[in-house]
Amino acid sequence: MACILTSNQGKGCLNAVAGVKKAWIYKHSDVDQAASTIVAGEVTALTLVSAPSSATPLFAYEFFSETALGEATSTTSKANGTTFWEDTVSFPIAQLNTATQLELQSLVTMESGVILEDNNGLYWIYGYANGLTNNGTKASTGTALGDANGYTVALSGSEPVMPYSILLATFTGLVNV
Repeated sequence: MACILTSNQGKGCLNAVAGVKKAWIYKHSDVDQAASTIVAGEVTALTLVSAPSSATPLFAYEFFSETALGEATSTTSKANGTTFWEDTVSFPIAQLNTATQLELQSLVTMESGVILEDNNGLYWIYGYANGLTNNGTKASTGTALGDANGYTVALSGSEPVMPYSILLATFTGLVNV
């Protein structure tokens, strides 16, 4: 396969902002990848398997601004002729409590996919092909009164390509409300 560039990339405008607004998390096995559609790097149809774990399997996770992160880092082996992407998603959940503890126990023991809304109003799906797994989720009481009291969720996984974009309308009907 020939590797061919197809477009110029200018330096862009100074109007982008960093950060994540919100996340939607789902059980990776609830999405039927064979029936879903990807066109030009964008998931245009997200289809559920015939018996998903919930009729609306995407669960919203909200957090304070400037605290969550989605990253994709490429790794290439010249010797093996391979390239893959390491997807990482991390975010805090404020305040230790039993209900959240029980929910996170489920999250850290399953393979998941995560859709992130960034501060530019764009949506990205991490762990689409292979899923994300727990990568050191932490519960902390904090030490000083001003320290964080809560959880830090860390998920990661290896993917064949960088995260796909996805439109809100593509997954709105799958969100648990």
